[in-house]
Amino acid sequence: MKTGYSRIMAGLIIAGISVTNVSYAESGMDSVFRRLGTFMSTPQFSLASTDADNPVLDLAVSSIIVRYALEELEKPYVYGSTGPDSYDCSGLTYSVFAKAGISIPRVSADQGSSGKAVEKEMLMPGDLIFFDTRNSNDETDISVDTSDIISLFAPEQSPSAPAVFVPQKVTHVGIYVAEGKFIHASSGSEMKVVIADLGNKYYSQRYLFAKRYV
Repeated sequence: MKTGYSRIMAGLIIAGISVTNVSYAESGMDSVFRRLGTFMSTPQFSLASTDADNPVLDLAVSSIIVRYALEELEKPYVYGSTGPDSYDCSGLTYSVFAKAGISIPRVSADQGSSGKAVEKEMLMPGDLIFFDTRNSNDETDISVDTSDIISLFAPEQSPSAPAVFVPQKVTHVGIYVAEGKFIHASSGSEMKVVIADLGNKYYSQRYLFAKRYV
């Protein structure tokens, strides 16, 4: 564990990220951090350009977004919080983007209504990814990060139909990092800002879409 942890921290240092209490060595995140560190430290991703149409600037901002998000790892999940000591899921994305100089809506549903649509196969660091984390389509849901109470019943189902979950409504958001990993403020058993795998069965079944703001 110590060796793996050291490799992770080396990758973070390359990326210019200062993070404490990171322990993802056993989940394969060391290679992700190393590659992300190389990506962030490449000279062409300098923020020197101010041309809004310059794709190099977009990539630079994307790396900054991921860097800021990683700095929040391990901070606790608190409903309604936007930091700096705790976050809910959209509070994390809202605050990280604001720190990077990008204004986005506060709650996940609104964040998913704006931005540029991105295919799952084309995800880049800094993209926002959205999920429907309800247990069923017909449950009355209190969204992960809003106080709205929403009752939604899938039109293709009937009360007597088998409960087949179809992701439809945004209730959760995270920031794509690299290699199928994303960072988010989890309200599940972890109750903190963590890195998760998009290929995980739970998240792959509840994935909705992605949006790009840079």
